[in-house]
Amino acid sequence: MEKPTRRGRGRVGAAGSPVARTLRAALTSSIALGYLGLVFALLVWAAVVSAAPSPDASFAGIWPVLATAPLSLFALLLPLPDHPGWLVVSVALCGLVNAVAVGWCHRTLGRRREDR
Repeated sequence: MEKPTRRGRGRVGAAGSPVARTLRAALTSSIALGYLGLVFALLVWAAVVSAAPSPDASFAGIWPVLATAPLSLFALLLPLPDHPGWLVVSVALCGLVNAVAVGWCHRTLGRRREDR
C-alpha cells in the first residue's frame, strides 16, 4: 500500500523556491566553496593561535575579519556582547553571505561568457 503524498504543504524554503535554488546554485560554485574553505581555515587558525599562551597580544583575529570584508566591518559596529564566540559567529555569517555573492557573480558572469 502506497502512502499518500502531500502536495503544497512543504517546508518554508523548500527546494522548489526561487530563493533556495539561487542559494544552492551560488553555494555550489567552486569559487564560493573555496572562499568558504578559506574563511573556515582562517577562523580555525585564529582560534588556535589566540588560544596559545603568549606574552604579547595576538592579532590573528583580524585576518578572518579582513577576509570577510566589507560586510564584517559593518558587523563589528553592531552592539554584540564581549564574548569571542559572537565575533566567530558574525564573521562566519558574513563569510557565508559573501560566498553567496561570489557564487552568484561567478555563475552570472560565466553564463554571459557562454552566451557569446
